[in-house]
Amino acid sequence: MQRLFTIGMLVLLAMASVGCNLSAGAATTADTLIEPLTPAAATIEPTTAPSSAAWPADWQLYVDDIAGIGFAFPQDWTLSPVSDETRRQGTGYTYTLASFDQATAPGRDGIPAGSTKLDISIGALNVMFGDDFTLEQAANYATTSDGVQDVLEQTAFALADGTPAIKIRLIGQFGDEFTSYILKIGDTGVSVGGLGEDMATVEQIVMSLHAA
Repeated sequence: MQRLFTIGMLVLLAMASVGCNLSAGAATTADTLIEPLTPAAATIEPTTAPSSAAWPADWQLYVDDIAGIGFAFPQDWTLSPVSDETRRQGTGYTYTLASFDQATAPGRDGIPAGSTKLDISIGALNVMFGDDFTLEQAANYATTSDGVQDVLEQTAFALADGTPAIKIRLIGQFGDEFTSYILKIGDTGVSVGGLGEDMATVEQIVMSLHAA
């Protein structure tokens, strides 16, 4: 087992500040899960939702109809959904995705060897910083918070639909390396943190985030 920092320093502090539970829940997807889409031959323009060509053809698409945000993930990964009641509270919430069965995994204290887990936090950054926060403001908070030993990378990039984002790789207080992503979809702050062996898939999931 390797020690699990649920979504990286930024998201962990953000969710702690608004009192949300980051532990893994059910291991199946909610009703808003859409069947895999066939990639379309379309040019992706900035500020528009990406076509399914932005992720592999056999991935599943999940749409949060309340936040108006969608993301895709591999068929063999599990998703811990969030209830409508929680999503409507306006205090921020987190989807947990994993390459293993979350119902039988160890939960907060670790992940199975060779596995990968990530959390997608929606709205917590708005609670922390207000709706007009900047990505740079959130990144500065993440990289200067207590418990950060070293900042390995801080890179600005764009999602498949042109949405600006920041990628941060950190060494935490226990010497573990983890990766966080900070972005805004419309006025909603989204932060993603991943840990495990398959960080390339984590980044593909991040790239699939879009306004739905």
